[in-house]
Amino acid sequence: MCGRKIRHLLLIAAAGFVVVAIVALASSAYWERKQPVFQNSPKLISALHAFCSDQTSRGQLPPEVSLDDLVKRGYLTTNDVHGVDGMSVTFSTHFDDRKPQLILARALQPDGQVVCLLNDGSVQQFSPQRYKEYSGNLSQPGGATNGPR
Repeated sequence: MCGRKIRHLLLIAAAGFVVVAIVALASSAYWERKQPVFQNSPKLISALHAFCSDQTSRGQLPPEVSLDDLVKRGYLTTNDVHGVDGMSVTFSTHFDDRKPQLILARALQPDGQVVCLLNDGSVQQFSPQRYKEYSGNLSQPGGATNGPR
C-alpha cells in the first residue's frame, strides 16, 4: 500500500515537472518571438522615405534598397537594425496598388527561407526555389495576379 502511494506521488511530481518545463520552454519561445525586429519602426519608415526622396531628386531611384545600404548611406545606424542580424532585408522603392501580389519587402533568412511582405499586406514565407519562381512570375506581364500558391 505504501509503495503504491510513493509511485503515485512520484508520478504526480514527474507530471508537474513536465508541465513546468513545457511552460518554461513555451514562454521562452514566446518571449524570443515577441522581441521587436526594429527598435524604432517610425525611424525605418522615415529612412526609406528620405532615401526615396533623395534618389528621386537625383533621378536615380533604384527599384529596391537593402537595409545594409540604408545603414551605409547614413539613413539608419547599426543599432537601429540589430534585430535582423544574419538576415538580408530589402525594400521595394515602387508601389503599385493595382498589383496586390508585388513584394514590398523581403528578408532572406540564414536558413535560406525568404519571408516577404506583399503589397496586399499579407506576409508569405517561401523556400528559395519557390521564391525564385514567384518573383520570376512577377516580372512577366500579368504575373502573380492570383497570389502565391
